[in-house]
Amino acid sequence: MVGTLAQLIAFVSHGNAFLMDGFRVQDFYPSNSTFQFCNQVSFVTLRKGFRRTEIEVAQTPNDWFTFLAGHKCQRLSIGYLPSSNPTFSDHKLAGLVGGGVTWQIASCFSKYADYWLSRWEVTDRKAPDKRIWKVTYGRVAENKGLPRFSIDLLSDKDKLESILKRIGTFARQHDLDFWADKFHNALEALTSDDPISLTYHKDLLPVDGYGLDAKRLISACSEAWVFGGMGSWNDLGFEDKSENEQYERLSKDLYETINLCVVTAANSYGQHLLVPLR
Repeated sequence: MVGTLAQLIAFVSHGNAFLMDGFRVQDFYPSNSTFQFCNQVSFVTLRKGFRRTEIEVAQTPNDWFTFLAGHKCQRLSIGYLPSSNPTFSDHKLAGLVGGGVTWQIASCFSKYADYWLSRWEVTDRKAPDKRIWKVTYGRVAENKGLPRFSIDLLSDKDKLESILKRIGTFARQHDLDFWADKFHNALEALTSDDPISLTYHKDLLPVDGYGLDAKRLISACSEAWVFGGMGSWNDLGFEDKSENEQYERLSKDLYETINLCVVTAANSYGQHLLVPLR
């Protein structure tokens, strides 16, 4: 999973743990692994005029959580908007910073929500500790409608399992064993009793607040994320037109299903207390 998306998931999951259950913000930044390559993470609100200006509202993620709580924010949610790029499908651009769908965080209040987008900039390419990125989250919309989404972990789990089996079979039939193994590992995450231990970011979710099915979805999505640039699953192609069309169709379905499952799982904080595991 790309670091930009992993960081958004971490913000939503740990932010809800703080807003709803008193999670210690000191345990989040800068120690969370999604910040390992960041030298700065700040938050601004955008003001339009003759020139667009950025007014800082929080210097760090911890300060942002406190800022939100002070304004009576009730919860955070993650969502996305398709790019509608006429040249390339979103899954083709998903491995690039800012490519693919546009992910956003909604800070939700009782009757409205504010929406935040991220901007990643390389500011210290030669940093010895590899912290080359400056990340700015901008509040691009205020007092808008609350986000709408449904949470059906079991249904989305079935959808992800289905596409993983189909794309895994395609990969194996074309001797793409490396990719077939990745899809197989993602399937195993869907049945693991300790799925988060299988992910790169083992602190992506807080210790408490998410049920096993949500953790399985997050882990499987992380393992199944094969969308990048040169050398990735996206870099493949097939001479046979029908095979290439099948490859593109499966890739698009996988990308869209992963996005759906990320939204469902990340936004399900506390839902395991209401939805029984199957």
